[in-house]
Amino acid sequence: MANNHSCPNGGSTVSCQLFEENEDQLAAVQNIRVVMSSLSFLGSLTVIVVIILLKKYAFMSSRLILYLSVSAFFSSVIYMVGRFTPDFSSPDTQDERFCAALGYFLLASDWMILLWFTIITVNLIINVILLKRTERLEIAYILVAIIVPLVIASIGFVSNENGVSFGMAGGWCWIRAVDVYNEKNPDFYCCFYEIGSILRFVLWYGPQIVLLLFLLVSNAVIVYKYIKKSRSWRGTYNPEIEYKKKLMREDVKPLLLYPIIYWMTQLFPLINRIAGIANPDASFLALYVLHVLTSPLAGVLVAIFYVILDKETRKRLSWTNLKASLKSWVSKNDVQEYKVEQHSYKRFGESSAVKSE
Repeated sequence: MANNHSCPNGGSTVSCQLFEENEDQLAAVQNIRVVMSSLSFLGSLTVIVVIILLKKYAFMSSRLILYLSVSAFFSSVIYMVGRFTPDFSSPDTQDERFCAALGYFLLASDWMILLWFTIITVNLIINVILLKRTERLEIAYILVAIIVPLVIASIGFVSNENGVSFGMAGGWCWIRAVDVYNEKNPDFYCCFYEIGSILRFVLWYGPQIVLLLFLLVSNAVIVYKYIKKSRSWRGTYNPEIEYKKKLMREDVKPLLLYPIIYWMTQLFPLINRIAGIANPDASFLALYVLHVLTSPLAGVLVAIFYVILDKETRKRLSWTNLKASLKSWVSKNDVQEYKVEQHSYKRFGESSAVKSE
């Protein structure tokens, strides 16, 4: 990029992409991102197959994990396709449209994952603090997790004379922070795109930070309440207490640690962004490597938590159980692995109706 240009707003030119002076570093960061996304793809697919094969979708907690895994699956595909981003100097309009579409779906898929972790946390709050089941909210959960990300990402199509706000954003397609001038010539250069920076904060970083804090505080309260209630429910048999124990065992315990996963995937990207704001003219290779190592990992971590660390799931993954489950699907056998009990309570302490399917 030539440095003897001036920007229309009177500012100086800025770097067009990450590690502009060292393309090998940029390629390494992009390749690591693809590798980790591929692992997330496999992890998400594993969780989806296990839940469906073992018919664990009978439980609300497993269905929430299933929805999260489907979102992580599609997000990992977008991350992998993101490796094939156009060059800044490409004169092809189709490349620009492809990059804009990729940026849109990347922002939407990131929002879907964030919302599913938030929904899981809200679901835990209802289960642990209000002691209510949430099956009636399931459709609302799904609609929120699909519609809200698509609407929010659509705002990114705000444009100026250089096109929509989606485009090349450093090393991949997202909300761009630069305007490219003279792009159809080798002597192209870039200027700061203020609208893009505002949209980045309004559409992603601002809400993400708020929801990250919500996840952190809420999860601490949920764990405290869960431990406190579990210790208090002891003594002689009581149908109300047994119902609460069942609620905790089926809907709460399997989800208790999942909000932590999102923090594990977003901690280094958040640190990297803060460092970028503090030093806008610098790109820190180590931070970007940690960023791309962790940000696509939701699918992998969910697979570790659900398939490996969950004792009940791990116990059912014996070859004998897997063959029996596969046979039941192939033969369309209607035998169910679980009996799902649906409880209908007006409020605790009143009579209840229990139906068995």
